[in-house]
Amino acid sequence: FGSASYSHHVGIYVGGGSMIHAPHTGAVVSYGSIGGAWIGGRP
Repeated sequence: FGSASYSHHVGIYVGGGSMIHAPHTGAVVSYGSIGGAWIGGRP
């Protein structure tokens, strides 16, 4: 999420309802469920 020049959160769907994500700069990259998450994508 964010703008075209800056992302606040990056996630990669890895299947099975799970994703790898980096919540913000400096945060630990983690693996977790996408259940209940607001999901957006770039066209």
